[in-house]
Amino acid sequence: MSESPLHYRSAAEPLRRSALAARVFVSLFGSYTFVWGASSLLIVAQVAGGIAWDEAWMVAMLVAFPGFLALFLWAYIARSLLRVCLCLFGVGAASTALAAHWQLRLLAGG
Repeated sequence: MSESPLHYRSAAEPLRRSALAARVFVSLFGSYTFVWGASSLLIVAQVAGGIAWDEAWMVAMLVAFPGFLALFLWAYIARSLLRVCLCLFGVGAASTALAAHWQLRLLAGG
């Protein structure tokens, strides 16, 4: 019987090397991208709220480390690698762009 596109691999079925390499790449760089964007957005939001930049950075870094670990592990247990890629890289890039835009508006006095 041929495999349909909706066939999910079982936990006992070993991953191919290319699939494992893709998971490793996405778990490392995708998690980093997501955490970069989220922490940038968190820092800008706190600074806009009146917190000093040093304190905002420290809070963001305290949240970033466990967040990275959770996302890193999620990339391995999720069934769909495409969903993980879209979530980590997409949300990471969007939140980075939003944080940069917001920061430029704050610096311009708007």
